[in-house]
Amino acid sequence: MSKPAKTGSRTRREKAQQAKQWRRRRAAHRRPTLQARRAAVTPQPAPTARSYFVQQIWDKLGLEAALARVGIGKDGLPLSTVFIVVLLMGVVGATSLFGAVCLLPTDAALCTMLAVSALDEKQVYRGLAGISLTQYQAWMSQLLGALQADPRTASRPDGVVASDSTQVVKQAAHKIPGVHVLFLHSEKRFARGVELLTTHYADGDKDYPLFLAFYEPDPATVAARTAEQARRAAEVDGRKPAAVLAYIAQQVAAGQPPTLVVVSGPRLTPTFTAQLTALAVPWLGVSDGRRTYTLAGQTTHQTAKALLTTSQPRHWQEDADLGYRFADLGTASSCVGAVRLLLAEHMADGVRTLYLTPATLSAAAALARLLLVLEQEQAERESGILYRTLELLRLSRLAGIRAETATFDRWYFVPWFIQAVLGLGFQRVVIKAKAGCKYTYRGQDYDLDQLWPLLTPQDFAPHERHGRTYHLAALRVQLKGVGPVKLVFVRQPTRRGDKTLDSVLLCTDVHYANPQVLRAYLLRWRIEVCYREVKQQHAFGQFHAQAMNINYGQTMLSLVAYLFVTLARLLVPALRDRSLGWIKAHYCNAIVRLTVADDPTAPDPVIEFPGWLLDDYGLPPWDTFILPPVGVLT
Repeated sequence: MSKPAKTGSRTRREKAQQAKQWRRRRAAHRRPTLQARRAAVTPQPAPTARSYFVQQIWDKLGLEAALARVGIGKDGLPLSTVFIVVLLMGVVGATSLFGAVCLLPTDAALCTMLAVSALDEKQVYRGLAGISLTQYQAWMSQLLGALQADPRTASRPDGVVASDSTQVVKQAAHKIPGVHVLFLHSEKRFARGVELLTTHYADGDKDYPLFLAFYEPDPATVAARTAEQARRAAEVDGRKPAAVLAYIAQQVAAGQPPTLVVVSGPRLTPTFTAQLTALAVPWLGVSDGRRTYTLAGQTTHQTAKALLTTSQPRHWQEDADLGYRFADLGTASSCVGAVRLLLAEHMADGVRTLYLTPATLSAAAALARLLLVLEQEQAERESGILYRTLELLRLSRLAGIRAETATFDRWYFVPWFIQAVLGLGFQRVVIKAKAGCKYTYRGQDYDLDQLWPLLTPQDFAPHERHGRTYHLAALRVQLKGVGPVKLVFVRQPTRRGDKTLDSVLLCTDVHYANPQVLRAYLLRWRIEVCYREVKQQHAFGQFHAQAMNINYGQTMLSLVAYLFVTLARLLVPALRDRSLGWIKAHYCNAIVRLTVADDPTAPDPVIEFPGWLLDDYGLPPWDTFILPPVGVLT
């Protein structure tokens, strides 16, 4: 009998031999056994370079004196110590104030600079809690004013001030002020969190953050939330229509009837709407896609989803301020009873929603109810963000930021807001144009998609920027509420070259060159880079306090930490091509040696840097930095 063919599997003996050989190799190269003994001198924590850089920037910008000028002072522990510990949170790798305090003793150079050996977490919280939001902003104005003294860090007229918002999820932090339900656009879901508004300066050489605000709802929204809390306090189960109706009846009896009730989901039933009508409470229904309707004069049922997809109304009524257009689909029969259907389409993105009111209402009265709801939603958003953005922009002007251009994303495209920004002293606003608005060209109204066919290939001129080619064309138009503006049409070929990316930018200065309009809007991206960097590298959003001023101070100092790192890259030419994350990890956190000066009469601490850092990069030229003038800067 012939032997079976040998397969790829190993026998038990082969496995044992291989394991024995592996143990022999491991024994031959085993790690040495560690032993313990008493140290000849007291061990010291390993110092890093970050304390030196922070101290130099802090002193050169005069930030210690700035604290006193804005009225920030404290007996005992200096508040400069608190500020430095908090702004170093991300650099030391801490994710909370408690973690930053615990890591402080591990850096001998930092302890020497702050003249402390340890710090209590409560000291940090108490220090931040004793400072008002106005004082924080005043101190930030002092910092920005100091930057304007040196040409390398000063703002320039050709720079831009960008503004945007970012979201920080705080799912289980219901006691943190400012937490409310957010729609996370990147993840397409709702979550509890905080929305933060910031302004940012950028030019061709540098960028740095300016001012910060926490979004807080307007009084109308606060009143609505108070009513919701009262409903919950009355133990009204929102999932039970009967309980909600009983609560509304109590409000009517108390002389405080709701202005309008929006009905959706399981409450959109004939019983619920009939009871509201009996109580003389106006209601507006929001249909989901599965509900069916039979339009007047027809016999077939149609789902709301089908109506939204296939309806092509002949007559639309547009509201440019709201950014919607509306159509009356007429009366229909449904499970709710006889209703009037209204179609609302958001003109910017084409999203449609189906609303319903009692069939007894006229089309005009039904539309008035819908406009009331949409206006309240827009007022809440605008009052909470646009007005706060204007305040942040005003602070940047007072701090001496000389940029003549303000730039925004499309969400800020609101005519009154654009006019208000110009009223702050900016020479122009560059913003992404919004569809659904009427642009008057040569006496005729057009939408954005109707303006593109008016341009010929010869109207587009190529423009090279950072190795990419853009094709630009422009039209001068009139925009209601703003006046004469210039629309710059941008065609950008994709990297593969198989198609183009089209966009339209609006500039309120019709004489501003097309390439400069494009440059201003592209500089807006620096604020997005800042958001990514501070969230990844500087503990941005890692606040947990129940006091707004503590969270505000911690968040503001995260932005200051970003500013400090960008200053290091700006002042050291060899660091220009390094990322901010690399600078933080390798340059700022380089291991150094802490000694004392050779002069016995002045034994000041000395930081000894590794040779590679001095040879390859060098230190910032602090001696050439132009100091800010003594006194109040703003």
